[in-house]
Amino acid sequence: MNTITMPKREQRFHRPLWTVARRLHGRLARGHDWRVDLPESAWSDCQAQFRRIRKAQSHHWEGAVRVSRRDARDALTQLLIGIEGSRNAIDPDRNAPVVMSAAEIYRDLISLDDEFPEVRCDLDRGHLSAVTDPIELEEVFLGAFEIRLHFTHTPLDYEIVARDPQPPRCCDHVTHPHVEDQSLCEGEGRAAIRNSLQQGRLADFFLIVRQILNTYNGSSAYVALDRWQGRDCPGCGSELNDDECSECEACGSDFCHACVSDCTVCGSFGCDDCQVKCPECEESVCRHCLTKCCGEPLCERCLDDKNCRYCQAKAQEDEQRSDRTAVHAVCLGEAAVSA
Repeated sequence: MNTITMPKREQRFHRPLWTVARRLHGRLARGHDWRVDLPESAWSDCQAQFRRIRKAQSHHWEGAVRVSRRDARDALTQLLIGIEGSRNAIDPDRNAPVVMSAAEIYRDLISLDDEFPEVRCDLDRGHLSAVTDPIELEEVFLGAFEIRLHFTHTPLDYEIVARDPQPPRCCDHVTHPHVEDQSLCEGEGRAAIRNSLQQGRLADFFLIVRQILNTYNGSSAYVALDRWQGRDCPGCGSELNDDECSECEACGSDFCHACVSDCTVCGSFGCDDCQVKCPECEESVCRHCLTKCCGEPLCERCLDDKNCRYCQAKAQEDEQRSDRTAVHAVCLGEAAVSA
């Protein structure tokens, strides 16, 4: 295997890297103008989110349906952004990007030696790799990552390979909050990355990707950092995953489906601590749907005109007693006076 590890501070001419630079320049100069990527990854993400919605609906997991619908909405937003980017990219009136010369690409390759602890070029496999320093985000250690560029592919593409994978407990194929199956969620850096690859600005490409890996955006993370070490159901202690949990609408915590129930009055989801049982019918209800009468609070189904059955029975007894008193007074020849 013809693999070159660039020695630090090496000043001599690297013929294999010059060969890579020439090939890259020729490929980019021939095919860059109308090379446009469709947002296939965003589309796949949308399909996956809608599958989760259908699964949750089939199991009547209302909490999971709400979470999946929010995720699907975010995925659709990213798809729209990708579609707009592709539409702009094929605009016939746009200016074609300027492609770096072979010499400029070569100088970029040499400069990577000063930016990364390890840079490798595998001519046989067509890989150009730069390895980051170990990355830690919000006190979660993720390890070093290899940014592997496939310089023989048209268009150029790349993957992110974890050197010492530290995946979350819930998802083995995620090695970074923004890396799933060795694919980087580029977010707002997508346009900058694509432009740098189209123009052959390889140093910019590697630095932009490294910056994204060193940045955390919770709103677009495949797995949030606060869930990286795994999470357990607060109710029973079993391990949770995103497809089989529901959020308590009162306290906002996630629980397994066995530890949440819906209010029989309003239908809201709540955990065992936030939901209570109506003393009369013993059905699970939220605290907002309890109304206090003469004693313990009762659900609306157990109240009639805001009175519990005990108050209703007492009112009936009082009415019957009043009627008996009136009848007794009439029998004694006394005038019955209404209260």
